[in-house]
Amino acid sequence: MQDDVQDPTPTAYAYPLLIKQLLHTPFVQAPDQEIVYRGQIRMTYATLHERIARLANGLSRLGARHGSTVAVMDWDSHRYLERYVAVPMMGAVLQTVNVRLSQAEIAYPTIRLILLTLVRKSELIEATWDKVDFENATWTIPKQRMKGRNPHVVYLSRQAVDIFIALHTCAAGSKFILPSRYDADRCMSKATLNRGHAARRGAGESCRVAAGAVHRPRPAPYGLDAVERDGLQRRLDREVPGP
Repeated sequence: MQDDVQDPTPTAYAYPLLIKQLLHTPFVQAPDQEIVYRGQIRMTYATLHERIARLANGLSRLGARHGSTVAVMDWDSHRYLERYVAVPMMGAVLQTVNVRLSQAEIAYPTIRLILLTLVRKSELIEATWDKVDFENATWTIPKQRMKGRNPHVVYLSRQAVDIFIALHTCAAGSKFILPSRYDADRCMSKATLNRGHAARRGAGESCRVAAGAVHRPRPAPYGLDAVERDGLQRRLDREVPGP
């Protein structure tokens, strides 16, 4: 994406009013000045500068580029300040997302991920970011959370990766892919997703995802004896590894 650079008018302000200029003075003249957030988080401007640079590098590794739109769902916290500066300085667009979205709006990307990955609802709701590999586009579900007690690797499509990137931007530091609206140390409740799905269906959405889990396709019986059908179905249900 190319910027449309215009020649300044003779009456324009000579000093460019860019986001990075807002913190230029404290970064240069008061790097050791302390910033305090709610009496809980303390950092200097020098530390803030470093965190902004690390955030921009992290977003770049996740796929954010010049012209990308980066969604942020957070309160007026130190994390939001870092994003407010880092994202525009990358040449990306900062899109603030209302933290009080309706249940249907919260459920929408979750339902899409279920359809794209064919995982059970609980497997997605309880998923954590340390199991997502953006570089290799995979998501590993540990055996403790699998019905068949075997680890399962989900290979992510481009659409699924895009949703994961958007959710990671909105996660506000939570270890959960789908954190609770009120407690980042907890995952979203199943009831929230159920109510969101019900709201979308009430609004005329055609999505047919079951409230409990995705119903996986059954193998066609033609040409398979009973033993082969049972083995194939168990692989579809991820009870045994494939060949």
